[in-house]
Amino acid sequence: MLDHALIFEASSYAMAVTATGDGPVLTVNPAWEQATGLSAQASIGRPLAALGLWIDTGTLRAGQQALQQGATVTPRTVRV
Repeated sequence: MLDHALIFEASSYAMAVTATGDGPVLTVNPAWEQATGLSAQASIGRPLAALGLWIDTGTLRAGQQALQQGATVTPRTVRV
């Protein structure tokens, strides 16, 4: 059985887990902190759009809406 928490923490990909919709960031991995320059403390509890990382918040909102409608999450590169 996979230890998802271990994979999340060890990943070299920056990842944040959020509540649905415009919900707050629930947790981030160390790669997130390194890539964004934001600590977990500065990220957790705030909506992604409020972190000031997204050049195009429309792309963020479209992705959030797609997830709420049951779309599959696929890896993608975005400009932040």
